[in-house]
Amino acid sequence: MAHIDIKCPLGIKEDVKYLCADEIANVVSRLFECKKSDISVVIKEVPKYEWKNEVYEKQIYPNSKFLYKQPGYNYTIEFEYYNPSNYRNNYVPRALSKILDKTYDEIEEELSALTDELNMDSYCNPVVFEAYMEKHGIYKFAELTNTLVRELSLNHGTYCLYCYNSIGEFFLIPVINNVMYERNSNCMELNVITIYQLENLK
Repeated sequence: MAHIDIKCPLGIKEDVKYLCADEIANVVSRLFECKKSDISVVIKEVPKYEWKNEVYEKQIYPNSKFLYKQPGYNYTIEFEYYNPSNYRNNYVPRALSKILDKTYDEIEEELSALTDELNMDSYCNPVVFEAYMEKHGIYKFAELTNTLVRELSLNHGTYCLYCYNSIGEFFLIPVINNVMYERNSNCMELNVITIYQLENLK
């Protein structure tokens, strides 16, 4: 007998899951020399932002001595200094300039125009920068509580984290393939409110 428990990212089609379960059952049946009918396969989807806490820390790491195939991904968000405009320090255009590969000035000009259009006081208002991001293919991915930046794993893709610190200051942090681009590595200790993801347009 054998039981296989598979965790996978969101979005795997049902027919692919059935095919995967059948193929795995065939291989296990042959290698373990047991009946295919004695094999069960569970396939459960887990959001990427929960993978570290729900899969790696609860299932992979505690069972490391039984792990016959090690994961190749990195769970420590890396830091790289990024400050496209030394004489300005607003977190919104700074983050979006990295994600959209535009200059700070371009982003600020577009945000200012949208702020006026929406009759708002500042582009630091989430109403403004969320509207701007949606126009550029960046959409809300997840809303979190009690989660620090350093606890996330965002290995594949381009993300923007809306965060706050212990004194109530807010930040927008770009993370690309698990690398955080910011001026200050202390941003690892920020509390994450919302994760936004740049849509893959391929």
